[in-house]
Amino acid sequence: MLFTKNFFNYYMEILINIIKKIENILLSLDNILDQEHKNLLKNTTIKELKTIFKKKEHYFNLFLQLNKERISLEKKINIFSPYENHYKLKKYWTLIVKKCLYLKKINLQNKILLNKKFYLNQYFLELFSPHQKCITYNINGNLEI
Repeated sequence: MLFTKNFFNYYMEILINIIKKIENILLSLDNILDQEHKNLLKNTTIKELKTIFKKKEHYFNLFLQLNKERISLEKKINIFSPYENHYKLKKYWTLIVKKCLYLKKINLQNKILLNKKFYLNQYFLELFSPHQKCITYNINGNLEI
């Protein structure tokens, strides 16, 4: 597809704006994951964790939607990440990649903490159960026997 310089600049600005929005979403996810990490380190209720999970889900959905728009726009103007020939895009993209790697690390730590909490709760309930029944939490955070 052949574009004039004006169209190309127009699409580049849209692409830059999308990448900025992605960066902002990742910053929000960073805050949410830090909050989740702090809550997992202390005693928190399932309700508090549920609200954090819903926020995470919302921001991940926004991220996926913007990423689809970014990919579609890249195909239109034939520019692809890591944007080596475009300084402004490359700068934002480098920040996004670093933030994604950091978020992946924090998310893995949170997953480990969450699994440890559930394992300890399950172990404690089975240890002190008079009939050694299997006790688990249902999706609402209530005990099931």
